[in-house]
Amino acid sequence: MKLRSMEEKISYRLFLMGFLGLIFTAALCIFVFHKAFTAQAWSGLERESDLVCAGYEQTGDPAQLSAFVTDDLRVTLISQDGSVLFESATDQPMENHLTRPEIRDAIANGEGRNIRDSQTMGYETYYYALRLSSGEVLRVAQDAETVWSIYDSTIPAIVLSCVALMLAAAVLAALLTKALVQPVLNMTEDLDHIQENVPYRELIPFAESIHSDRILRENNEKMRQEFTANVSHELKTPLTSISGYAELIETGIAKPEDVPDFGRKIHSEATRMIQLVNDILQLSKLDTVSETGDAPVMETVDLLDVAKECVERQKLNARRAYISLTYLGESAPVLGSRALLDELCQNLCDNAIRYNRPGGKVQLITSCTRDGHCTLTVKDNGIGMSQEFAQKIFEPFERERTSTVSGIQGTGLGMAITKNIVDMMGGTIEVQTAQGKGTEFTVCVPMRAQTEQRPVEKITELEGLKALVVEDDFNTCDSVTKMLVKVGMRAEWTLSGKEAVLRARQSIEMSDVYHAYIIDWRLPDMNGIEVTRQIRSLHDDTPIIILTAYDWSDIEVEAKAAGVTAFCAKPMFMSDLRETLMSALGQKPADAVQRLLPEKNADFKGKHILLVEDNELNREIAQEILREYGFLVDSAENGAVAVEKVSTAAPGSYDLVLMDVQMPIMDGYTATRKIRALDDPARAKLPILAMTANAFDEDRRNALESGMNGFLSKPIVIDDLVQELRKIL
Repeated sequence: MKLRSMEEKISYRLFLMGFLGLIFTAALCIFVFHKAFTAQAWSGLERESDLVCAGYEQTGDPAQLSAFVTDDLRVTLISQDGSVLFESATDQPMENHLTRPEIRDAIANGEGRNIRDSQTMGYETYYYALRLSSGEVLRVAQDAETVWSIYDSTIPAIVLSCVALMLAAAVLAALLTKALVQPVLNMTEDLDHIQENVPYRELIPFAESIHSDRILRENNEKMRQEFTANVSHELKTPLTSISGYAELIETGIAKPEDVPDFGRKIHSEATRMIQLVNDILQLSKLDTVSETGDAPVMETVDLLDVAKECVERQKLNARRAYISLTYLGESAPVLGSRALLDELCQNLCDNAIRYNRPGGKVQLITSCTRDGHCTLTVKDNGIGMSQEFAQKIFEPFERERTSTVSGIQGTGLGMAITKNIVDMMGGTIEVQTAQGKGTEFTVCVPMRAQTEQRPVEKITELEGLKALVVEDDFNTCDSVTKMLVKVGMRAEWTLSGKEAVLRARQSIEMSDVYHAYIIDWRLPDMNGIEVTRQIRSLHDDTPIIILTAYDWSDIEVEAKAAGVTAFCAKPMFMSDLRETLMSALGQKPADAVQRLLPEKNADFKGKHILLVEDNELNREIAQEILREYGFLVDSAENGAVAVEKVSTAAPGSYDLVLMDVQMPIMDGYTATRKIRALDDPARAKLPILAMTANAFDEDRRNALESGMNGFLSKPIVIDDLVQELRKIL
């Protein structure tokens, strides 16, 4: 269908309105003229009948009625029985008129009226009957042209008038339309200032919408260009380094002793690039969820548990950076996605550690407000940032351009992801910062009513015993003291090492001795080892536990010599506190709680793995790593080959299948389903771990739904692989 212009539509409708108006006017005129003509005809007949009636009553002779007859007037006299006594139109006898409507009405009501078609074409006969005092009926009649016959004679003039009027209406419609449309067309000539050139008030919302949409599209295009440029730059930077180091090794320019260092740098840059890609994918996924409203599955999540697990995961990184990492607070249940809240906390905590100094502190604090909200605060005393940068910290690829920050690797997407997660949880995030002093992020999320309390069991052996916490940080003192009270002990605390020694002396003198000391290693006035020496000099053999966020292997010998009983890593969890206290008081072997390094990897020598990977380079790298750990490795380049190898190999030949997900010919999900459908139970139940570069929740669900036993994100991290293998093998 041809699309007509607005000008054509307006002109057509204006012309149609004029035409319909003309038709309506003509019809109205016909109606009005007909009514007036009819009224005039009846009025004339009434006057004539009155005149004839008066003359007849004076003479009483019907023959005298002929004196009143004219060419236009017809007179009839009818008796009471309906017989015609006089008829001016003819001398012939007439039929009985008693059945005529006007005669019946006159006899009954005194007068009667009727209109009948005349014998003359185009005329009507008007009959008016009047009952006389003698009972006879006098009827007068007159012929008149019908209203249509009148119009018939004037049709040419009417048609010409209508044509002229319609032509005038068409011209006026065109002129009026142009006058209406032209300002609108002029408005579109300058879209940059369209809201300033609105000719009609009704178009203001339309113009504002166009203007805002134009600005939005320009901003989106600008953001797209900036995003593309940033992605290109961030990807090229590690790729350039990788290419450069690889070229040095390949050409032999690199010295043999430099090759391991170059390999480490290549690995570091590759890890950075992979993290960037993962962050881009995650940010894209969160943006898509925000636009479509397809929210993740929500459940009751305790922010205290989130903070605790985050600290547990990050404590090794914190120790490597010589950062004290602690958490404290109260149970803070919210409605949210556990995976997304974990990622949020991880991003904030990772930044707090990364942009800090050796010896710095990072604290995660949870609390509940009176207005029904829960907060997660991540604060540090690191390098901080400028107020200008704090205003745009949540924008993608934004990093502060300072000499301090430029040497720290990062993708610039972590805080953008964090902001999207907070918005998805229906919360807010605020930042307080000062350069050189540190940064504090506070996430506020609506509280979810907690259905049950998790009880903390008291330790019978420790109930009622007194303990002293020595820590220069008030929050840590408060947190550890509360945990001691929960297990049944009487807890006291101090911020000073000197005051701790004084309290120890006073407790001995007052015979109310402490049964445990928990002392921070790094105190402002004296370190924990020196505090231990002075307490031991009082002949106090109370167990002393050193609390530290760092690797204590370098001080262990000195500390043991000074009288330290045990060590415990910061942040201290309830389980750590319980086990350390029981161990220090002789209730449990000390080595069960002092283990800092993870357990050695299990020996996988002789275990047979089928590696299914379509990329030859990735397959080669994975084979070398797995063989280094003692695995026997067989490979397949796609899912179809993997299914064939599993189905033809002897039962028990393979202990595990590492299955890539995206492969040509047959993908990993399909291959897994086919393996699970094999008739031999031993082959069908073969453990299968998914490997994919996509690490979203739906990918994990798809892997489990297809029958896989676990999920690993690529590139494969050996620690993650070993952890999964321990679960399965």
